[in-house]
Amino acid sequence: MEIKTNYHKYEAKVYPYDMTPRQKKQVESAYGGLIELVDAEFVFYRDHPYFMGDCMRLSKGHPFGAFWHGYFDDTFFSAIVVHYNDEDATYIFGLAFS
Repeated sequence: MEIKTNYHKYEAKVYPYDMTPRQKKQVESAYGGLIELVDAEFVFYRDHPYFMGDCMRLSKGHPFGAFWHGYFDDTFFSAIVVHYNDEDATYIFGLAFS
C-alpha cells in the first residue's frame, strides 16, 4: 500500500453555519440534507467536502501505518487517510492506493 501526502495541515472541521456559499453548495451536492444538521462536521480536501461521520477509525494492525487515525473510502483501489493533530486541531490528509 502506497500513501502520497505532502503533510500539509488543513484547517479544523467546518460546521454548516460557518461555511461560505460555495462550500454549502458543494456539501448540498455531495450530501444533500446533512447541511441542515447544525452539528454536522465537514472537512475539505482536494476541493471536496468529507462528512466526518463517514470517517472510519483505524484500529491496531491496519495496513496504512501508525501515523494515520482514520480513512474515507475514495474508490475501489484508493482511500483518503486522515491524521488528526491534537495540538492545533488540524488534519493531515493522504491518498492511499494499491
